[in-house]
Amino acid sequence: SSSHFGSSLLPRLDRRHLPQMGGPSKLLSDDAAYLQAAAAAAVAAAACICCGGQGADQYGDCPLCEGCHPAGSQDFSLKLAWRSCPCLTCTSPASATKQSAAESDNPQIAYWRHRWRLPGPGSVWTLSGHSRALERTGFCIEETRVFLDAGVGWRNPTSSPLAILVTHGHIDHVNALPLLLRCNGDPAVFVPREHLNGVREMCRMTWAVKRKDGSRGAGQRADVEPGEMAELKPGELAVPVGDMGLRDPAPQDVRGRLWVPVEPGCTALLPGNQGLLVRTVECYHTVADIGYLVCERKKVLRGKTPDAQVELDALYARLPNDKRAAGQAIGALRKSGATMDVEEAVPRLAFLCDTTVQVFGPCADCRAGRQESCAFADRERNPNGRRCPTAEAAEAQRAAILACPAVIVECSFMAAGGMTEEESEAEAVLRGHLSWSQLLPIVLAHPGTTFVLVHFSERYTDREIREHFLASGSPPNIVLWV
Repeated sequence: SSSHFGSSLLPRLDRRHLPQMGGPSKLLSDDAAYLQAAAAAAVAAAACICCGGQGADQYGDCPLCEGCHPAGSQDFSLKLAWRSCPCLTCTSPASATKQSAAESDNPQIAYWRHRWRLPGPGSVWTLSGHSRALERTGFCIEETRVFLDAGVGWRNPTSSPLAILVTHGHIDHVNALPLLLRCNGDPAVFVPREHLNGVREMCRMTWAVKRKDGSRGAGQRADVEPGEMAELKPGELAVPVGDMGLRDPAPQDVRGRLWVPVEPGCTALLPGNQGLLVRTVECYHTVADIGYLVCERKKVLRGKTPDAQVELDALYARLPNDKRAAGQAIGALRKSGATMDVEEAVPRLAFLCDTTVQVFGPCADCRAGRQESCAFADRERNPNGRRCPTAEAAEAQRAAILACPAVIVECSFMAAGGMTEEESEAEAVLRGHLSWSQLLPIVLAHPGTTFVLVHFSERYTDREIREHFLASGSPPNIVLWV
């Protein structure tokens, strides 16, 4: 299965986009002419950097394609037609060739094969990485050197992360952390407070076995004591991250790694001149789990009064269709003194993994006042679960998450691979994860947000995942990372 070699992307699913689209995906249609055109386009695209579009190599069926039509195939009776991956690597012949050569030398590099440009106004961030439940999860925002979870070692062994945002201490999310910390930099390692001491000790002992004198050579265990969260000072958007954590001792006057214990509601300013902020939200798993919002500190124009803000919002809404006139009106409003420049944290990306659907708010029973029927608080169905948050407490978190143009969110289970929708939801509740049927209403309600679905259970093959989403008529604002 290709899931053992890296990730591949399924783009927004829209038949109208066939000539432009790629993606290791299958497109459904009952139109014979459309099928013939799709199959011909698939062959012409010569999709795969693994098999060169042949559908097989000397060892048998292509492990990446999982069933694409061999070049020259005239079998148009099938309803499934192959298309190539649309990511930044695979759509560039030069990049694909370079990546293929690199994977031949070092198969681990395949975990970082696919690269996707994050959406949002003026965004220049590129996401790469890999995620499968109980295997490994790790992503990187390349331009910022911010890592999301630590289950995959970076393609460059001498990397210098700026920050590593760990959601929780389960091994598939931290197993590569000692590798990521094998650098001369001083990355900030964010870990939920409940897990920090254990994760820190795991790294220390990993390095200790490289020395003859064992753990003494790696120093002694030093736990972070329980404490209060650092509070924002008046006028601050975030707490400087250096004021929030504890540094490892380091030789030769090099600053050591900064371990940052976090809990929901923290806001940290990362070092450097990128103006990056990290905000934390509460996720709901079998253990303490933190979600992260990555934001940029920007100066934005705001109205000094509510009426001025309403006028400004209306002008911004006109900009796409009437750029010149709307721009002149905004300039006139600024010149009149009705606006001011305000520094704000502009949300760019949310990372939610692992979690139940409670991260977006209370379940339907709790919203209807039937707390006694809440599946998440039922000890028989969910031994490690927690009651849903109150609507008031959840609303601010939900709004903050959905203000991000892109939300990377786990989607462990679905009605595929012999599992029904009811069974997938029950499994998600039991194991502290999300099913597609639970997530779908949120995706449909927010068409302007792109949801990147990750962390699929290994009980499903890549092919089963792709075909399930295509057969079920998926909304256009999702990206599958499989």
